[in-house]
Amino acid sequence: MDGTRANGSSNPERMALRSRVMRGKRPIVWLCAAFVAWAAPAHAQEAMGAEVLFNEGVTSMKTGDFAAACPKIAESQRLEPRPGTLFTLAECHFHEGRVATALARYDEYLREFERMGEDERRRQRGRDAVARRRKDELGPRVPKLKLILPSGAPEGTRIRKGTVWLTQASIGVELPMDPGKHQFVVVTPDGSERAFELELREGKPAELVLELPRATPRPKADSKKSAPAQVSHQRKRASMPRHAAKDRTLAYAAFGVGAAGLAVGITAGVLVFSKRATIEDNCGIGGDEHACNSAGKDAADSAQRFALISNLGFAVGAVGVGAGTVLFLSVSDSGAERDAHVGVSGRW
Repeated sequence: MDGTRANGSSNPERMALRSRVMRGKRPIVWLCAAFVAWAAPAHAQEAMGAEVLFNEGVTSMKTGDFAAACPKIAESQRLEPRPGTLFTLAECHFHEGRVATALARYDEYLREFERMGEDERRRQRGRDAVARRRKDELGPRVPKLKLILPSGAPEGTRIRKGTVWLTQASIGVELPMDPGKHQFVVVTPDGSERAFELELREGKPAELVLELPRATPRPKADSKKSAPAQVSHQRKRASMPRHAAKDRTLAYAAFGVGAAGLAVGITAGVLVFSKRATIEDNCGIGGDEHACNSAGKDAADSAQRFALISNLGFAVGAVGVGAGTVLFLSVSDSGAERDAHVGVSGRW
């Protein structure tokens, strides 16, 4: 034992290891700090907006303008959910006369209340009792609507209410609705629609028998109208300029010349490299790189000739491929313009 404490606080190796670990964690710490710095102002702005909306909504409630108050309180609850805001929203809908919506909000508030701790429940100051009393009062006042679809409705038929799509599970069930006018749209799989409207009254059940949309006959293709387009198309094809076919032939010829030039360039280049070993073995006599025996001189002369041929081959290949590309694209563009012109003339 060297007398060092077990926690290693004075061990240089442990200190170095800890330093390396902390340096490795710095990017993560900085990233977390940056995220908090970015998110905090956004949350603060939402909280401020929620507070402003809530206060304006309460002010409108005091003046009896519930149509203006309820959307503001609902938006405040969306930005920053709070039990007090939720209860106030339920009260707003209650006084607005939307009894089914108010009942749903009171239910939601009471579920939140059941999850609260004792201290938070005390801060609600009896709102739970008001919510329960409102539920008992609203239950009999909520209208119930049963939707009926024909038995022959095709699979995939849907019902839309505003922006909400009702599933098959909603058919034949008494659904709680707010009093007032409601519109439902039946949509069949082929996209056909048919709208139905009814007005519900407090405490009155209702039943709406929906009907399928009337089948819309599809327009038949008019052969007389399509004939001129076909004739015009044939005439345009027949009147194609002869130089287009000639240009296409020249394009293919240029591609062929270019390919041959590239092949010659590559072959000559390979021959140049094949002379390299002979030149290295038979040149450089006496330290002079230009001093070669007869074999080395022949190899060097051959390499120069092949190098010239290779350069010429690559030059011819590049020019041929480039010319062929230009000619081919010009022919394709002219053909596309003719097709576009034919299409327009046919429709008109």
